[in-house]
Amino acid sequence: MVIWGLSTWRGLFWWLERATGQDIDEDGYIGSPDRLILVNPPRTQADPRERKRAQFVDFVKGCAAGDTSLRRWEPALGRDRYQEYRDALIDTTWGRWIDDSNKRRGWELAAEPGEIIAALG
Repeated sequence: MVIWGLSTWRGLFWWLERATGQDIDEDGYIGSPDRLILVNPPRTQADPRERKRAQFVDFVKGCAAGDTSLRRWEPALGRDRYQEYRDALIDTTWGRWIDDSNKRRGWELAAEPGEIIAALG
């Protein structure tokens, strides 16, 4: 009932604007505005490479905060993606094992996250 009443008043208001030729509510239109409002716009598909890059950037930033463990990253990335990112960082010397003789001690970033992200291009 409220919606019907509102739409009726709106219609009468727009009729009054058209009849007088004046923009009474100062919305830039005389009468009904010619505009389309998307209430639930469709999502665009991002390029898979861009999504992966954004995910890698988040990974680097998160690792810079101090937690490089598989336990922390596996729920978000999965084991394979985590190992791919970790190995890429270590292979490029942006990451390093804390103890080469005991890799169970973990790894850490060997460069500033800003430097790594800037090198991505």
